[in-house]
Amino acid sequence: MKKENLSYKNILLSATAAIAAVGGVSMPAYANPGTSDAVIIAQTATADLCRRVVNPPEGLVIRANPSTSAQRVGGVGRGERVTLTTSPATTNRDGAGRTWVQISAPNAGWISNGIGGPGFLVYCGPTPPPPPPSRCRRVINPPEGLAIKREASRTSATVGGLAQYQRFTITTSPATTSRDSEGRTWVQIEAPTAGWVSNGTGGQSNVGVCP
Repeated sequence: MKKENLSYKNILLSATAAIAAVGGVSMPAYANPGTSDAVIIAQTATADLCRRVVNPPEGLVIRANPSTSAQRVGGVGRGERVTLTTSPATTNRDGAGRTWVQISAPNAGWISNGIGGPGFLVYCGPTPPPPPPSRCRRVINPPEGLAIKREASRTSATVGGLAQYQRFTITTSPATTSRDSEGRTWVQIEAPTAGWVSNGTGGQSNVGVCP
């Protein structure tokens, strides 16, 4: 009898690890040896019910029933987590072809998972780091463009040029800048040619963020 119990626990732990792997959820394959089977099952179930909202940018409305006309009972922002009532999810498709998913948290109700496509929900997991800030900039002034100088000075050698609205790459974000004795701010760039471009002496800027 003791051997049978040990075998059952090994099978249960292996199944728990497999479920966690399929669900994309980071959790230990083997719990503390003293952890009860009930606790292991509960932990696995909780992890498998977790989903994260990835779209739309404005987040999702939680409705009392699976319908766009149903009472609003809450909301969940993009990147936030929800808890399904069952796994696989309990779903309902309305007359417009929209799939609704039943959740128990942060409020009990239904959220839309869209009409076709990849949907709005993914398995919970480590939140991905934000993308690095863009170092792309473009010339917005003056109409004749900007000269690229070797050093942050109007009298420094010219090593290139940029036309109006042409894109270039700054060396760091936020930009590395320098102010000369005339009060002119210079921005260091690395492409298309390494050097410095003038961002003016106040007021209207010469450099804008890429659209």
